[in-house]
Amino acid sequence: KWKRSKDFYGDTNGFIFQLYPTLSVFSPTGIESNFIKLHDGLGFGGTKDMPRIFIPASMEVCNAGVMDKTFREGNILPVEALEKFAIESLEVWGVGGEEVIKKGLASRVEYREITDSNIYKARVIKDKSSLVEDINLLDTKLYKHREEARGRAEFKVDDTHGGYALEREQ
Repeated sequence: KWKRSKDFYGDTNGFIFQLYPTLSVFSPTGIESNFIKLHDGLGFGGTKDMPRIFIPASMEVCNAGVMDKTFREGNILPVEALEKFAIESLEVWGVGGEEVIKKGLASRVEYREITDSNIYKARVIKDKSSLVEDINLLDTKLYKHREEARGRAEFKVDDTHGGYALEREQ
């Protein structure tokens, strides 16, 4: 169980692992019991002042040492990293009990329903009459030339081409 604590807690069921560049598991040594510390960040192994792995609350300037007395020795980071690393992505599994997980999932569903509802409302225009008033182009000067041309002797409807034609004398 995870909890805020200035002191280390946990037991020998915990371990540190590395997935890349090779799969490595750093199991407990049994010498010390500094398994996990959750205070001003997240620490595993090492000492109170310098955990073997430490991710500060800001998630900036993270550290990973090579050895401590809680977990088996080995490079968690590539040698060129010099014990410093930046987090590109962080995945946390199984935080909280069943009740917390159910509450979190319910909150996610509620949030998605609200978001979907707002998106739907933004897309649907219930009263379209305001749009027709805004784009009523028949009363503008845009088509005034048609009315002025009607009735002139040289103006004819051109059914062949679907428009109007003006015949001019040459």
